Amino acid sequence: MARAETMLTLGLEAVRQVRPAFEAFYAVLTDEQRRMLDEHRGRRHRH
Repeated sequence: MARAETMLTLGLEAVRQVRPAFEAFYAVLTDEQRRMLDEHRGRRHRH
């Protein structure tokens, strides 16, 4: 359980570091680009 907690903590920290850059990137995309990215991300989560 301790190892799982460590891995989750590290994953969360990685998300916290990347999220501001991703949100800035997403903000400059066109509506079409956002739609395409959202569709791609949705497919990835369904597998």
